[in-house]
Order: sequence, then C-alpha cells, then structure tokens
Amino acid sequence: MNMDVLEHIMGKNGGSRIDPAASAGWLEKRVLRDHPHISKKNLSKILKRGWYKYDDYIKSEKWINRRERYWDNHERICYCCEEFAPSIHHITYKTLGREPDCDLRAVCNDCHEGIHRLVKSGKAQLEVAHSTWKQRFYK
Repeated sequence: MNMDVLEHIMGKNGGSRIDPAASAGWLEKRVLRDHPHISKKNLSKILKRGWYKYDDYIKSEKWINRRERYWDNHERICYCCEEFAPSIHHITYKTLGREPDCDLRAVCNDCHEGIHRLVKSGKAQLEVAHSTWKQRFYK
C-alpha cells in the first residue's frame, strides 16, 4: 500500500488529475483539514510542480533519481524488522521533492503497511510511526 495524503484524496476523484487553478482552494482546505502535518507552503509547492497525486511524484524522474541515490548509500534492510526492504518510505511529507536521506526509511512491505495503519488509525503521527512500529520487534 503506497498511499499518502494527496493520493488518498485524489483517489476519491477517480484518480484523475485536477486543474490546480480551479480546484486548489478546495484541495488545499481538504488536505489541511485532514492532514495538519502538511504545511500550506509545502502543499503549494506540490501543486505547482504538478504532483496532484503522490503517485505522480513517485513516477517522476526526480523521485526515480532520488531513490537511486538513496539506494547507492543505504542497504536494502528494513528500518523496523531488518528483513529485505524493497521500498523507501517518507517519514515526513514536509520535504517532499527535496528529501534528505534522514527523511527516508528503507522498509519491507509488511512494515510499510503497518506504519500506514498506525498513522491512519491515529495511534501515531507519520514522523514517529516508524519508530513506534519498530518497537514491536524489540520488546
């Protein structure tokens, strides 16, 4: 499950791209209401870049290059359970599009889904969900 705020919201719109000029006000209000950890400044940057869905960014050349640089410097070991990690997960969306390594974590599919469940249930904010999930393995 590779969802975040914008993908989740846009999925309700059939996953289609929207006209940012016509819909930015609605989208901004919706995102900020449902996901207060995303700043107005960040949301504005995301919309200006044309990443109306998280998927748009993940498929972009910018992310593909960023992901490769991350894997060049990090092992594919899950941050939480130490199993093979095929995915990179953002620990914050505040730096989306300009992520430093410290804002990314290698995760396995099971831990990735578990982290999202924690955040979605309200039991942890995204910034601490990785550490919270990781604690399950070291009690």
